[in-house]
Amino acid sequence: MAISIAYAPGSWQHAVQQAMQGHRYTVVIAHRRSGKTVLSVATLISAAIAAHNGRFAYVAPSIKQARSITWNLFKELT
Repeated sequence: MAISIAYAPGSWQHAVQQAMQGHRYTVVIAHRRSGKTVLSVATLISAAIAAHNGRFAYVAPSIKQARSITWNLFKELT
């Protein structure tokens, strides 16, 4: 059974995803509301699905901030 997420990257997001292949860390410099969080969450979910026993985390300054920024996005994409 194939698992897929409801995410279609834009052209620059696709280029960033390709550049991230094989790297542990990535720095993305883009303007606000460009889709950085969507890119991060989609990449995190995809990597977690692909890894058998991987450990993944989304880190924010506080739990309140993490919930307000990404919780609904995680629910939408999974």
